[in-house]
Amino acid sequence: AVALAPDVPGLLGEVRRLIDGGVRAVWLPSAALPGGVSPAHPSLDPMWDMCEAAKVAIMAHVGADFEFLSSAEWRNAPQFEGWKAGEEFQMDPWTLSTLHLPVQNFLATMVLGGVFERYPDLRFGACEVTAQWVGPLAENLDLWFEHQRKFSLGNMEGDLRLSMKPSDYIRRNTRYSLFDIEPVDTYIRRYEMPEVYCYASDYPHPEGGRKPMTDVSERVAPFGSDVLEKVFVENASWLMPD
Repeated sequence: AVALAPDVPGLLGEVRRLIDGGVRAVWLPSAALPGGVSPAHPSLDPMWDMCEAAKVAIMAHVGADFEFLSSAEWRNAPQFEGWKAGEEFQMDPWTLSTLHLPVQNFLATMVLGGVFERYPDLRFGACEVTAQWVGPLAENLDLWFEHQRKFSLGNMEGDLRLSMKPSDYIRRNTRYSLFDIEPVDTYIRRYEMPEVYCYASDYPHPEGGRKPMTDVSERVAPFGSDVLEKVFVENASWLMPD
C-alpha cells in the first residue's frame, strides 16, 4: 500500500493504520520527502521502528517518481521518440536508463543517514527499477565512507557513526527485483552480492519478458544451487516473510 502524508505526524498515523490493517509492505514514493523530511531525519524513527517490529517492508516501485527531476524535457528529443509505452512508464532509452535515480537517492540517504544502523532488522525492497545500479552504488558509498574524515570539520559532527561499511547495510537490509534482460551473473561475479537480487516477472507487461524464469535461471545456475535458491526463493522470502 502507498503511504502519503504532508507531514510526519500524518505519515506516522497512516503507516500505523496500514500495519494494523494487515499490510505487509509500505510503498514510499522515492521522489517525495516522506512526511516532508529527509528519510534520515530522526522524526521518522518511529515509522522505521514500527515497520521493523512488524516485519513490514519499505518498498520502492517504478511509476510514482516523475517529480524527481524538475522537468521531463530531458526526454523531449527525436532520438527518444518511437519507443514502446508501458502501463507504468515510458520505454525509451533515456527513461529506462534513469528510472532508478530516485530510488538510488532515497536509499543512499537511508544508508548514510544511519537508518539501518539504528534499525538493523528493517527491510527495504525496490521493484521494477532494475538492479544494475546497486553494486556501483555500494562501491560509491563505501568510497565516501572510507574518506569521510577528509571532508569533515575535524570533530564528531563530521563522523557518520556507522558501525559497518555502507555496502554491508545494502547486503543485509535491501533486496531488488530483476528485469529478465539483466546480466545478473555479471553482477554476482563483479560485486559478490547474491543476497540482494530477486527473480521477478511482470508478465504480461512488455518488460516482463517471454521466458524470464528460464533466462534468469540460466545465468544464475553456474553459481550453484545455493545461489539459485537465494535469487528465486530466499531473498524475496526475507523481504516479505511468512
